[in-house]
Amino acid sequence: MSDSGLTNDDLSNWIGSVLGEPVSAVRIEPLRSSDSASGVPLFRLVVSSTAGEHRFVLKSASPDGDWIARATADSGVREVALFRAGLQDQLPPEIDWPAIDARPATAGGWLLLMRDLDAGPEVRLVPPGDDAVNEEEVAGHLVHLARLHRAFIGREELLADVQLCDTSAWLTMLGFSTIERERGSNDPVTPHLATGWDAFACLAPVPLADRVTALLQDPKPLLDALSNGPRTLLHGDFKFGNLGWRAGPPPATVALDWSQAMWGPPLLDVAWFLAVNSARLPIAKEFAIAVYREALGEFYGDWDRALDLALLGGGLLRLGWAKALGATSDEPAVVARERAEIDWWLSAGERALGYLSET
Repeated sequence: MSDSGLTNDDLSNWIGSVLGEPVSAVRIEPLRSSDSASGVPLFRLVVSSTAGEHRFVLKSASPDGDWIARATADSGVREVALFRAGLQDQLPPEIDWPAIDARPATAGGWLLLMRDLDAGPEVRLVPPGDDAVNEEEVAGHLVHLARLHRAFIGREELLADVQLCDTSAWLTMLGFSTIERERGSNDPVTPHLATGWDAFACLAPVPLADRVTALLQDPKPLLDALSNGPRTLLHGDFKFGNLGWRAGPPPATVALDWSQAMWGPPLLDVAWFLAVNSARLPIAKEFAIAVYREALGEFYGDWDRALDLALLGGGLLRLGWAKALGATSDEPAVVARERAEIDWWLSAGERALGYLSET
C-alpha cells in the first residue's frame, strides 16, 4: 500500500488488534468518492478473520498533502487530531462519525480507519449525482446540525489542544491566494477559480463585487461583524457528499470528513450547506433555514443580521465563483436555474453590505 508504506502484515496486525481477533488476509481496493474535492486517498479494506469478513474504509492523509490542507494550514492532519482528542465520544447522539482508530503511516502522515458504511443496511449514504435528496432526511440533517452546534456552544475548552481550522482561512480558501498557490494543479476545483471569479465580477453589482474581492483578501471586517453571536464547533464541510442517514433509534446524521472543522458562528455551516447543496435541495432555502432555526433555539439577538452576514461569508465568499460559472454556462437549462440561484445569493450579499457598513 504505497500511500502509507504499510505492508499487508502491518494492516493485518493493526486491524486484528482493533477487532480483537486474528486476521488472516486483507484485500485493499482503491476507493474514490465522486464528490471529493481534495483527492485524499481512500481505500476499502476487505478483512478476513476467524469470525468472518469485515469491511473498513481507510483514509490516508499527510500534513499539507492536498490543496484544502494547504489552504487551511492543516499541518498536523486535523481530522486525526480530532479523533485522538476524543471528538467521536463528545458528539451528540444525532451525529455519527464512523472513525474507529488512527495510527501514523510509515511513509509519513496518518491513517484513519473507519467503518465501511456500504457494508450494512443500517446506514444510507447520500448517493452521488444530481437528483434531489429525500426531503425528510434533508430536514433531519439540518436538525442534527443544530444539535451539534447546541452541544458545543461555549465549550471551546473541550478541544483546546486541537489546531482547528482558522475561520479566516475557511472564508478565503477558495479565493485569490489559493489561485496563486495552486496554479498548475489538476485537482477538481482550483483550476476553475480564476475564471469563476472573473464571471462573478461581471454578474454582481459593482459595490458587492468589489466588497467580495476585498473580503477575500482580508475577511476581518466580516469576522468582526459576525462576532456578535454564539461560537461553536462547526463541521466546516456539511455537504451531501459527506453525509449519510442512520435510521436509528435514535436517527442520526453520519458526518464524514472533519478536516475543515473550526470554532465559529454556527450559521456559517448553514450557509455553506445551502450553497454547496443547492442543486439537490428538495425544499426552499427559506424553509431549510426555518427548520434549522427552530432546532437551534434563540441564541441570536438579531437573527436576520447574523443570517445575511453568514450567507455572505459561507455562500458568496466560498462559492460565488461557482454560482457565476453556472449562470454563464452554455446550457440554457443550467443558465435558467443558476441565474435564479446566484440572484438569491446576490440579494443576501447586498443586504449584508448594509450591516457591514455599520461596523
